[in-house]
Amino acid sequence: ITIAGVFFLVVLAIQNGLLGPLGRVILASVFSAVMGGIGVVAHKRHAHKAAVGAFCTTSLLSAMATVFSLVVILEWWPEPAGTATIIALTIGFIALATVWDEEGVAIALGIGASIVGSIYFSCVNYIEFSTLPGTLAPTALAIAAYIRKWSKGIDIAVIVTLITAFFYALLSDSPAMILPTTPVVVITAIIFVAMGANTERTPWNPLLTIAAPVVLFGLGALG
Repeated sequence: ITIAGVFFLVVLAIQNGLLGPLGRVILASVFSAVMGGIGVVAHKRHAHKAAVGAFCTTSLLSAMATVFSLVVILEWWPEPAGTATIIALTIGFIALATVWDEEGVAIALGIGASIVGSIYFSCVNYIEFSTLPGTLAPTALAIAAYIRKWSKGIDIAVIVTLITAFFYALLSDSPAMILPTTPVVVITAIIFVAMGANTERTPWNPLLTIAAPVVLFGLGALG
């Protein structure tokens, strides 16, 4: 109720011209930091995992949305700076969930970051990282799951990668965004194969080792 009330007051302030672009950015940044702080405190106090995941995911997504605003809407930041920040946020939050050994939190962060990251990268012209949204977040999730031996996390990471890559290739009109020509996707495929091949650490997973790389390159060929 408190958050809803604050949101309502912010909307009123914006509509009445009382809160300019700089104020919105500052407010969003503070909100993200507060949500992240609450998530950390909740984890330390052994709160319900769903609560920890909700606070951390809200913090990550609001931070990514702020970067989107700075780069795409306000054009205050150059695209490479926004890209670097998105990468740091995604890896940082998933790494934190890995240290905590919170599979559910990591999955929520990976899915959320993949969706918001896809929206961000579809609005910028930084072609070198054109397929990054389809691979960065789920790949980070897959690596975290590999380290912590989360079988569910690996499966979800691969599925999110394939779904995002499919729609990204389907909606892309730029030849520069064809998947096999992008080093990011090649590296992703190699990482998946390498993790799947180490059966001493994780059970044999054909979805990770065979299906994901084949489909990624297949989508690019069809594009």
